Amino acid sequence: MRGAQGGIATVGFLCGELAKSKQHLSESTKKTQDRYKKLLENFIGYSEAAYKTTGLQITQFFSGLDLGVRDNNSFAEYFNSVLEAGVSGGYLSKNPITKEIKKQIRKKLIQKPTQIPTVEEAEKIIENIISKGKPDSEYCAKDYLSFLFLAGIGEAELNALAWENIDWANERINIQRQKTGEYFYVPFFPWLKPFIQDLWERRGKPSKGFIFKIKSLKQGIWNTCKRLKLPKYSPRCFRKACIVRQIRGGMPVDLVAKFQGHRDNGILIQRVYAYVISSNSQNFERQMLNMLENS
Repeated sequence: MRGAQGGIATVGFLCGELAKSKQHLSESTKKTQDRYKKLLENFIGYSEAAYKTTGLQITQFFSGLDLGVRDNNSFAEYFNSVLEAGVSGGYLSKNPITKEIKKQIRKKLIQKPTQIPTVEEAEKIIENIISKGKPDSEYCAKDYLSFLFLAGIGEAELNALAWENIDWANERINIQRQKTGEYFYVPFFPWLKPFIQDLWERRGKPSKGFIFKIKSLKQGIWNTCKRLKLPKYSPRCFRKACIVRQIRGGMPVDLVAKFQGHRDNGILIQRVYAYVISSNSQNFERQMLNMLENS
């Protein structure tokens, strides 16, 4: 297959073709692709005719790379895009990176168990976190973190939350999920109701305006965890702690999912929190067996 000047289309030439079609990308993405292009220059077939590239050459090339999981997989996607550019441009009849080759060159991400604070740890962090803002203000870190933990919502949702979203009559908080734009609500959980009532009264019973004006407490939480010699928790961990609290309290999984704004009837919750649900099931089974013994 011929290149633009009539010569043989090499892998290096196809890198240039891909770059031409990606002019709309951000500068940071372009820099990443430039780095991947330099890395690809070490490929044995870089200066050879692209149609001669084989799956074996590609797997051997990736086996010799020392890249992290995400970087390796991003580079694999880039290499695949280069060859796809060759196919779409008429320089290659087919892409040598087949589904089987993709499986061989991609690294599997080993998921580390998510650390979730216990109720006691969460309360200790909340009590010891340093607030830059005054108490009872929109900048109070303790109130902000308490809200995350007690309502079980994310930072993005809390940052967009206003007093107008509090439905006092139905005792729930109306929330817009920032990722999808979908609306859902969180009820006044038994542990949330006294907090939100107290917060509202301390703020002077406002009827409108953002509840908080804090963008993120990530660094503040990390600093507090370090002082208390606790694991390095993130703001998301506090939402997860609330989810665990609901499940261990006996709330049906589909309701837990509903109060997270999910539309999958609890499938994601069941997968992520399987260990908690399993523990609950074992406790329930023991209770049922005890009832049979006493009947």
